[in-house]
Amino acid sequence: MIGPGHTRRYLWLTLGLVLALGAGAGLACYHFSCDPMAHAAARDGDVMVWMRHEFCLGDGQYAEVLRLHEEHSMVCAQHCAAVRAARGRLVEAQALGEASAIADAALKLRRTAEVCRASTEAHVRRVAAAMAPEQGARYLALVLPRLAALDHQGPPSPSLDR
Repeated sequence: MIGPGHTRRYLWLTLGLVLALGAGAGLACYHFSCDPMAHAAARDGDVMVWMRHEFCLGDGQYAEVLRLHEEHSMVCAQHCAAVRAARGRLVEAQALGEASAIADAALKLRRTAEVCRASTEAHVRRVAAAMAPEQGARYLALVLPRLAALDHQGPPSPSLDR
């Protein structure tokens, strides 16, 4: 006959063993599912290398994404400069206090910012199209929601720290 002390001891041993096995399985899954190159690129702040590994880009896909990034950077710089100029005109109009000038400047700022956002969205969709379909869909799901937060300070840096 097994006493209550033995039952409790087996319960705790079994529970400890189950927890240890669960933790070990979790660590193994984490270790084998993580891409060390993607983590290194993220740690170093290199967006393009991170993208290459995170979205499993082959050499041709990576070259196309780099080309698209370079091509869009020039357009993005022009759009962001236009948005910053429109912001400046709005500040000037607000300083003058003329309601019609403020309304006109605010409208121009909204239109200019929308051109920039639409251009960036088109670029993001071109980048996604250069990827494998499932990777492109994942990229769009990650990036498209962030477009509303564009700061219009210039083209995104290829480093994660900006």
